[in-house]
Amino acid sequence: MPNVCPGASVPRGSVSVGRYHRGAETEGLLAHERGRRLGATDPRNHMGEEGASRLTDEPGDNGQAILNLIDAQARADVDALLQESAGRVGFADADRLAFEKRLEVRWQYPLELLRLLHLELIECGRWFELHAPETEEAAGPMRQAALNGLGRRVNRTVGEVIALLRAGYSDGANARVRTLHELTVTCLVLGDGDEALAKRYLDHADVDSYKAAVQLREHREHLAPADQMSDDEIRELACRQQQLLDEHGRDFGLDHGWAIPALPEWAKKRPGFKNLEELAQRTCERPYYKLACLNVHADPRSLFSSIGLPPNLKGVVSGASDAGLALPGHLTALYGYEAFEAILLSAPCAESFLRSMMMAHLAAKVGEVFAEGEEAFLQGREERQREEEERETTGN
Repeated sequence: MPNVCPGASVPRGSVSVGRYHRGAETEGLLAHERGRRLGATDPRNHMGEEGASRLTDEPGDNGQAILNLIDAQARADVDALLQESAGRVGFADADRLAFEKRLEVRWQYPLELLRLLHLELIECGRWFELHAPETEEAAGPMRQAALNGLGRRVNRTVGEVIALLRAGYSDGANARVRTLHELTVTCLVLGDGDEALAKRYLDHADVDSYKAAVQLREHREHLAPADQMSDDEIRELACRQQQLLDEHGRDFGLDHGWAIPALPEWAKKRPGFKNLEELAQRTCERPYYKLACLNVHADPRSLFSSIGLPPNLKGVVSGASDAGLALPGHLTALYGYEAFEAILLSAPCAESFLRSMMMAHLAAKVGEVFAEGEEAFLQGREERQREEEERETTGN
């Protein structure tokens, strides 16, 4: 099996070694989404005479005729692919399963402990939802509702990271770590806040819903009927937003406007997520956050940096790899613990302190074993490189 480099095991066909071909006109293909009728999505309808000529370098009718021949061949090729889909997909699945078994062997203990931490986080979430309201210093109903929802999102995101790591998608897992960081910071801010701040946070969902509805209205002619909103629904959201602006102030409509009362004066005019990090005293984690952003946005740096590649190698892995699991695994444990520490300690009692301390020790252990796993992986890679060099030298 060809590898991107010695010691980094990847499934067949997962390494990008060149430029992907982009179709001359992709806009017409987007309408396939949400089951639009075939006639509206035929790429020929969107190419037009000019597009056909550009594709074929032939004028007028000749270009369209050539394009029709290409389209007929494309349809025939798709039919052939559909007929052999079971065999091709089955072969790829067998290759993927074999790769995932090798990855599980190399990273078995770190992944096992991360899954164990995930189970404990789920139990902490259940305890908080069921028993935190009974504690003497319980959070109020607004703060309880906000932290309940955030805790569920944390647990879901941790599960997503684990699934991506087990499949060998460390860069994708790190992208989800970005979300975990945002959830953790928000938990810390609300955990230290009061009922009024939690209410603003929950109310801000309606502000964001109205902004989304306005975007839907602006682009409704390009959307399928199922994705559109009626004018009455949009007017209802607009009225709700106005009520909230009257209640909380005009600045409430800004992004992160819910957090304005907790921010320093200089940050109130243009609140941003970085201000929330400062409020939560988590600015030291921003370098990891920015690294994770590379796998979320189309940043050009993402073409030259991938944690799925071993050190000293640059490029992009377009599929799975068994390298780079340590960073997202360790950060997932850290953020999961920090988020639930904030959640649990919003209802301080012996039980919440005990659960928080247990998670702190377990998260530290997860980070430790991931670091050991990374070291063992790199040592194994070096040994395999030496073995290959010796074979090349001896000719065996």
